[in-house]
Amino acid sequence: LQPPMNITVVTPDSGLPELSRFVAEKLAKGEPLGLDTETNWCGDFFFRKIRTIQVGDKTKQFVIDLLPFAGSSEALSENQGYYRLHDCFKSIIDVLKPVLCDNKCLKVGQNLSFEYVVLYWSFGIRIWHLYSTDLAERVIQAGNISLKKMAEFSMQAIVARRFGMLVDKEQQDKFDLSSPLTPEMIAYAAFDTRMPMSMREHQLREMTTNNLVPTGQIENDALGAYADMSLN
Repeated sequence: LQPPMNITVVTPDSGLPELSRFVAEKLAKGEPLGLDTETNWCGDFFFRKIRTIQVGDKTKQFVIDLLPFAGSSEALSENQGYYRLHDCFKSIIDVLKPVLCDNKCLKVGQNLSFEYVVLYWSFGIRIWHLYSTDLAERVIQAGNISLKKMAEFSMQAIVARRFGMLVDKEQQDKFDLSSPLTPEMIAYAAFDTRMPMSMREHQLREMTTNNLVPTGQIENDALGAYADMSLN
């Protein structure tokens, strides 16, 4: 990736002022930013809890570790869910909410319907003005690849198709609510924020040529409404 990854881990004691400046600058300029989350790995979505939130762009990535904000693994689990914001996460959500819940900045990511649901369920915030690379790829590939072939619209498949690059997802199921984040996990989380920015640029060139940009944005504008339906 050019430029190389430039990662800051955010805790209550480190990185928060830098993150605040980054978000304020994005809001002032109306520039897009990458968005992703990592959660504990479990079968039932009801028990999914967010461990990290990532935002960034091609030059800077922030990995926000929620465990230090909660204070303990028990608090990290117990203080998420039921569509409300607990006080222990208020400092970080106060920084992120102006950019996540506004249309000044486009939020770019892979499978952002997941981020929509977990952020709403965990903290009671509805993100919007989104560009989900998997939805855009479905618009581009409609008629060429069956939309029922879900694996063809994963990050691994899209990156392989567009860049001839293998994405390593080995760290995906390593996140839990108690273990310290390893350098590999931090790099993985930041990459999932950084890579969709390049994916979008590549997709937009093709969508512009084929007059598909409005269609792609319509699909993404409907993402929140469909996600809300899945919660009922």
